[in-house]
Amino acid sequence: MAPQRCQPDHLGPLQGWRLRISGQVQGVGFRPFVYRLMTAAGLSGRVFNDAGTVVLETLIRESQLAGLIRDLQRQAPALANIRDIVSQQAPELLDILAPGFVIAGSPHPLGASIDVTVDTAPCVDCIADIRDVSNRRYHYPFTNCTQCGPRYTLIRQLPYDRPNTSMAAFAQCPACLAEYSNPADRRFHAQPNACPVCGPQLTLVERDGTERFAQPEAGGSDALLIRVLKQLREGKVVAIKGVGGFHLACDARQPLAIQRLRQRKQRPTKPLAVMVADADQARCWGHFNAAASAWLVSPQAPVVVVPQAHAARIFHTDALNQLAPGLDALGLMLPQSPLHRLLFDLAAQQLDDPDLALVMTSANRSGEPLMIDNQVALDGLADIADLWLLHNREILVRNDDAVINAMTSQPLLQRCGRGLAPLSLHLAAPASLPSVLALGSYLKNSIALNHQQLACLSQHIGDLDHPDNCRALDDSWQHWLPLLNVKPAAVATDLHPQGYGADLAQQLAAQWQVPLVQVPHHQAHIAAVLADQGWPFNDAVAGLALDGFGLGWDGHSRGGELLVLEGPEFRHLGSLASLPQPGADSASREPWRMAAGLLLTLGYAPAQIRQHLQVPSDMALTMLERQWQRGLNCPQTTSGGRWFDALAGILGMCTDQHFRQTYEGEAAMRLESLARDYLREHGEPALLLPHLPESQSANLDLYPLLQLLAERYWAGMPAGQVAALFHVQLVSWLGQWLLRHFDLDPLLPPALVLAGGCFQNSLLRQQLADWLEQHGIRALLPRRLPVNDGGLAIGQLWVASQRLQESGNQQSDP
Repeated sequence: MAPQRCQPDHLGPLQGWRLRISGQVQGVGFRPFVYRLMTAAGLSGRVFNDAGTVVLETLIRESQLAGLIRDLQRQAPALANIRDIVSQQAPELLDILAPGFVIAGSPHPLGASIDVTVDTAPCVDCIADIRDVSNRRYHYPFTNCTQCGPRYTLIRQLPYDRPNTSMAAFAQCPACLAEYSNPADRRFHAQPNACPVCGPQLTLVERDGTERFAQPEAGGSDALLIRVLKQLREGKVVAIKGVGGFHLACDARQPLAIQRLRQRKQRPTKPLAVMVADADQARCWGHFNAAASAWLVSPQAPVVVVPQAHAARIFHTDALNQLAPGLDALGLMLPQSPLHRLLFDLAAQQLDDPDLALVMTSANRSGEPLMIDNQVALDGLADIADLWLLHNREILVRNDDAVINAMTSQPLLQRCGRGLAPLSLHLAAPASLPSVLALGSYLKNSIALNHQQLACLSQHIGDLDHPDNCRALDDSWQHWLPLLNVKPAAVATDLHPQGYGADLAQQLAAQWQVPLVQVPHHQAHIAAVLADQGWPFNDAVAGLALDGFGLGWDGHSRGGELLVLEGPEFRHLGSLASLPQPGADSASREPWRMAAGLLLTLGYAPAQIRQHLQVPSDMALTMLERQWQRGLNCPQTTSGGRWFDALAGILGMCTDQHFRQTYEGEAAMRLESLARDYLREHGEPALLLPHLPESQSANLDLYPLLQLLAERYWAGMPAGQVAALFHVQLVSWLGQWLLRHFDLDPLLPPALVLAGGCFQNSLLRQQLADWLEQHGIRALLPRRLPVNDGGLAIGQLWVASQRLQESGNQQSDP
């Protein structure tokens, strides 16, 4: 119960108390909430931001303190996430605090902080405001309050106050300032607060250079938005500046418009996300289980990947073939800002088009960072977009859409982005943990940083094979260190000695004179899941890492590893059998190469391979055979992903045009969809090889399985049945192989980490987890982190922290 205004003396004297409230408590209306709570209780004091915490200083009787803390926790704003409230007696406050309660400015210098508030979609109250014709924010596309709107993408530095954001460029009008200053208003201290009179405005730029400006009045942007909608309905491509960057949009119901966008962006087959008006519309396109539905309507507004709805396949067959070629899944999202919300409202009200569906794909060229600057978008998208919908609110931090894979009942984060990034984790570690800057992976790069037990994962940065993404990585760590006010005691990176991340790690470690910690790729994959699961430091556990590539501790290409992690160290128990990669990196992009290498290893003659395998040419196969025979540019790999590619090559997948996958994981994703379609229609097929040979103990040899599946396919078995058989056989053999290792090491806890990009495959993930559970082994999967390389930085940080802690303990021992 909250402290009462009138309190009898027998409850004890007033004392000075300082409460430090940590968690997601900035940018969510927490200080105004505290103000209202304390003034209602008649308590004196002040509340202010300090780095990533909120500090409440007050005069209160000790007997009432527990009730105050309880009210802070129970009545906090919806977007707040209180992690901890630490109370401390502060007698000096008796002489400092004046009567009454105030929201005070932040102290300087600030302490370290890992909690940064994320961007969120418009709340129901703000949506009501922009739909209310009598409201001064009617149809204003930058409406927000303390419970919604942009946060992280606007922040220059902490604390989260308006002068420290890109909204500092917009002076509030008297009406907005009155809201901002009124404790009873939900926009009290809403830092991005604005209206048509004083806030950001829209501009529409056409391909011929014509500029159209929104009028600074309620509903003044309608004309621009209606023109955009008409152009979209005519099949045009529009660049739209959103919250964390630009989207390229077109009508998702028009195959020719989608094809035009693909051709211009040079993105021939990679799946495209679709934005629809509401959850009912989303269910016309995809199947949503309870978890998927919750994510779809959440304030984070991510892209939610779900199975395609049968109705969508009937009514939008041609469009679906363009949106997600060869796949049975589709990424769907709801409007993520008032601007997007208005597009759908105006389509329904002004154009009688309530079923509007828009492709929303990141506005960048293939492999490059997301665009956030107006002029960069105008120049860089000149041959892609037909018109540009711009605004003058500067985006300080690029943040792509978050992606949730919800193909099963247990959704998995596939890309950490807007609404979820930065993502904070509490490590089950000693409070004195040293700070580590982890620079992540070569592909799907993100970075991580911790302050004591709190770790933070950045937004998706991209693949470091492009110089602009390398610059984006620099931008990220250079923004983070002063923003979070953390000085790293070490730099962690992947074990691979080459690439921009490795070079940067060496430079920073030398510059700061701190240790450089290199972490083997697959150890980091497993460690990331342990960090996410809150696994205690130093407790041993086994983990299976399946992915496409990671340099092993032995200098070889690996990707199918069974390890036991014991604190900062690991033991290698076994691997998948190795496969040849004729052409090295080219083999990871061209499945026919993996298939040919597999068949050559199995003893098939080139003439037999030509008869059964689709190859670019006889000459290409002859050259590949020579590479394989001589071992030239033909490294071996234990990669789980390459086994999927080999079967995809046998089935003739990705043999269009240049015989290449047009995006990472395309062959495996198509194989998964093919298998799921078969299982949905026919049920699970009987195993061809139910018992794993006794000889397979240390390593798991999949050659016999692939040979049998290839021969069945050549004998006429449908490709869908082959794909389904591969999945169920692989799960059975993996399970049996894993059980043998658990039997050999009975001291291991009955739990197994599943990590690595192969577990983005929902069939493999769900079936293997179920198989293990049925045999008494708990499957540990990430709950909040990406299972792919996007979460690798947290694993690097987890291992590096333990190594530093261990070395520090050894140095301090007598």
